[in-house]
Amino acid sequence: MKALTLCWMAIGLSVNYGLVQAQGAAFVRSVHGNKTAHIEIIGTLHNGSTELVQVGSGVRVSQPYVLTSSHLFTGTSNYKSVRISVRFGKRTAPPYVGLLDLKDSSNDLALIRVPDAPIEPGCPYFLVTDVKAIPAGSDLFFLGFPIDGPLRISPGILSTDPDPDMPLWQTNAPINPGNSGGPAFTSAGYFVGIAKGVLSEWRVADQVIPLAGVSQFVPAPKIQSSAVGQKVLREQADVRCLRAVAMRDDGSFGLNAANLPTLAAPTEFAVAHTVVVEWKTEKDPLPICRVFPAAFGYTVSRCTFEQIKVEGVEVHCTADDAGEVAIADFKPTVSAGNARLAAGRIVVEQRPR
Repeated sequence: MKALTLCWMAIGLSVNYGLVQAQGAAFVRSVHGNKTAHIEIIGTLHNGSTELVQVGSGVRVSQPYVLTSSHLFTGTSNYKSVRISVRFGKRTAPPYVGLLDLKDSSNDLALIRVPDAPIEPGCPYFLVTDVKAIPAGSDLFFLGFPIDGPLRISPGILSTDPDPDMPLWQTNAPINPGNSGGPAFTSAGYFVGIAKGVLSEWRVADQVIPLAGVSQFVPAPKIQSSAVGQKVLREQADVRCLRAVAMRDDGSFGLNAANLPTLAAPTEFAVAHTVVVEWKTEKDPLPICRVFPAAFGYTVSRCTFEQIKVEGVEVHCTADDAGEVAIADFKPTVSAGNARLAAGRIVVEQRPR
């Protein structure tokens, strides 16, 4: 238990809000950047010439599909034909041909099918549709390609109380042209919506009042309940990127909850903890282990590591003899100067005592 005590001390000394926020932004950018798509729509006029119709962002939601905003396709009926180019992770990445598969204009959502897209090793990830998991003030990180530039991360907070009946939620994150359709994540990497746009003015009678810091996004509850979301969630598990999750009363997440109920004891369940560890120099302290306690009234039955990106690190996860905690060990296997990174999720399976 001496090593376990050291783990708890290391965690207690390292946690503060600024560090957690910075780590959240870095985690979201490094893990979900390759899932973020640059979308370019080129229209062919009836005289045969072509022109740029719209650019925006999107996010992979299954191996063949990218989720984006339906308003990107407004006006495309004026063209003889349109071509959709989809690039993943970088504005300069090789383009893939996209096909508009489904539009849900009432929720401003659309699905683009990309038949030749490469397999994404980061699938699956988690769609949070329980508003208890994202209270007002929660950190949000938007990924996208604003002003048709490189991939950028835009931090902000959830500005208002989440309401599952509201079609749009507000944030103070800077959202610019080109961000439309880009994903929003929590600091732990949970998917909570896609960017729509910014409110730039407010009209009162004959007055026009300029606004700042009021952006809107389509929240995860609307994505989950929409025709677009339902189509994705019906995909086979080995194809679908999104997993719907429900938040429990103790703050943990139950996986594979079809109708997002609040699950109570004595049901067996699993909790997914986002982790990212990285060594840049030999002087950096080694994060020897991470400790995840069992929920009250439960014991840890199994602990596994869902790998997203691992370079030069061995990861082992075990339960202690009493089943009170899961212990994840991260050990570098290469010397300084080489990439040493482990990003993924520790899944702790638990059963009632």
